[in-house]
Amino acid sequence: MKKKILAITLLFMMIFSNTVFAQTFPSKNVNPHKVWTITFNKNVKNAKLSIKNTENEYVPIGVDIVNNKVMITSFFDYLEGDYILEITEVTGSDNSILKDNIHMNFTVKK
Repeated sequence: MKKKILAITLLFMMIFSNTVFAQTFPSKNVNPHKVWTITFNKNVKNAKLSIKNTENEYVPIGVDIVNNKVMITSFFDYLEGDYILEITEVTGSDNSILKDNIHMNFTVKK
C-alpha cells in the first residue's frame, strides 16, 4: 500500500507549467471501495477529474480539494472491470497549470 501511495505521489509531484502533455501509467488492481488520494507539490485551486469504464461511461464521483491533496470517491462501489482515471486542467493556487494530463488505468476484481 505504501508503494502505491508513494508511486501516485511521485507521479503528481510534477512541475507546473503552461505546456500540456499527457502521461499514461500502468494499470493497477484496486478494491471496489477505492478512494484515490493524489498529492501535488503545490496547492490546487481547480482540477477536472473523471473516471470512465470500458464502455466510455462516466462513473459518478465526488472530488474534494484540500490544499495540495485531491480526494476522489465514487458514489457507488466500482463494479468488476476496467476503468480509467483522467486528471486534466489542474490549476495551482498560484494559477500555474499542470504540465501533464494524467491517464491511469485500473482494474476492479471482487
